[in-house]
Amino acid sequence: MGDSAENQYTDFRSVAVDGLPFFTPKQRIPVGTAILDPENGITEETITPAFRPITIRGKTFQNRIWVAPMCMYSCQDGMLSDFHVAHYGQWAMRSSALITIEAAAVTLRGRNTPQDAGLWSDNHIAPLKRVVDLIHPQSQKAAIQLQHAGRKCGVCPPWLGLRLVPDEFGGYAKDVQGPTAEPWNENYATPGEMTEEEIWETINGYGQAARRAVAAGIDVIAIHGAHGYLVHSFASPAIVAAYKELEAGGFGKLCICVE
Repeated sequence: MGDSAENQYTDFRSVAVDGLPFFTPKQRIPVGTAILDPENGITEETITPAFRPITIRGKTFQNRIWVAPMCMYSCQDGMLSDFHVAHYGQWAMRSSALITIEAAAVTLRGRNTPQDAGLWSDNHIAPLKRVVDLIHPQSQKAAIQLQHAGRKCGVCPPWLGLRLVPDEFGGYAKDVQGPTAEPWNENYATPGEMTEEEIWETINGYGQAARRAVAAGIDVIAIHGAHGYLVHSFASPAIVAAYKELEAGGFGKLCICVE
């Protein structure tokens, strides 16, 4: 199924997208492409920039209507599910040229909530590929955001108040890490100050997560560097001041941002 080799387009049959476990017609023109009509003055120069194609690092997007990452807090053990196939598939079918899949934790202890998406295991590749395999046949590209929530790990989802999750409900306060042993605020765990070894383990976690993303067919990888999560907190002026002695390969504790 999904093999066009013996089922070429005819007057009665569409070409199938190759390599899928289901049939879907191959699009002649990518969904979301602006239909130009130069004779009537409709050209790339006259249409709104949102519908102009753009090429970045060899990737061409037929429009600039892109979906930002939206944490859904709807995973068990970090696994994407049918829910995510439907959630991200809707944007692909509605012409968004780039769909960014929500922040995926690069290590188990790097989850913001127990229900975060993850890429800390090879077991996460196949569920992610299911989502990508729905995005690509709609002529769209898939991105993913990689993250470690740092001192903000181990809390409830926003609608439950961003409070620390007790151990009996799947919490992991004792595993929370940060550049210093200071909590984000009174609602969060007091993190353990990361050792140099833990920093390099986390850097490796980002690399392995990126490898898994590529194996799943992801086109664009983004590093989450905001919201006071791990990478962001290491870039804080307060942390820079605290670690003037540069070590760990010449960057000291700031190496996590550079690496």
